[in-house]
Amino acid sequence: MEVDRARGLRLLNEAEQIAHTSPGWSQTRVVHDLVGYMARAGEYERAEQLARTLTTAKDRASALGELALALATTNPGRARRLADEVGPIADAISDPLWSAPVQRLLASVAARTGDYDQAEKLALGVKRSWVRDAALRDVAAILADSGQYDGAERLAAMISGAESRVSALAALVKVLARSDPERARMLANEAQQLASGIRDSTPRGEVAAAIAGADPDRARRLAEEAEQLARGAVDPGPRSPLAELAAVLVSADPDRALRLAEEAEQLARDAAYVWPHTPLR
Repeated sequence: MEVDRARGLRLLNEAEQIAHTSPGWSQTRVVHDLVGYMARAGEYERAEQLARTLTTAKDRASALGELALALATTNPGRARRLADEVGPIADAISDPLWSAPVQRLLASVAARTGDYDQAEKLALGVKRSWVRDAALRDVAAILADSGQYDGAERLAAMISGAESRVSALAALVKVLARSDPERARMLANEAQQLASGIRDSTPRGEVAAAIAGADPDRARRLAEEAEQLARGAVDPGPRSPLAELAAVLVSADPDRALRLAEEAEQLARDAAYVWPHTPLR
């Protein structure tokens, strides 16, 4: 593993050099992505230094917010300090298109560092409705993982969008399946009913993954339904339903996930026109 880490760091160094020579908007995007990669590699100091090279407030706030989230479980104090710095910057961004995703990040940082009341407040304060739903979903999932089941269920009920609500319920079902199977079953029924009205495959896949351990037959049926939906919506552009479903099912149904991923890869390679953010990613 140490050899792999050394190789990864060499690649990060090379990528950083390329990023600094990239033109205009491309440099901003690459630098922003590199901050995330460095954070995941544990290179927090480098990630912060690189994030602070971004010149616009929206880009700098987004990069620092992602770094704060990466630090939240390993260094909560530092994560909170970064979040405290980023919060006023996000509030000063007039366009919700740019401020809302940062506010979503800050809500997750608060939840990850155990400040659940602040996390709920920040999530509910997100300025765009669909991002607000995503923020509530994120916080609900974190609460579920932390054993805050009542809070997670209450936040899930506040989500107006069906897809985000299914995702939040699925996260809760997954952790409740062993400790409170009856409650998990009722929430799974609710999530499945919501997912049945959505044409996207991912929500059914999420429910299937959540109940795989407790009800494998039902999970298999839902995974099959999700696969049929994904096949009916195959798109070699920025979104690849087969690849997205594979990612959802990777732990619950690894054989199906591998098959879908391989097929998605072939579709991407066969595409006559490959979008900038190809499904190969």
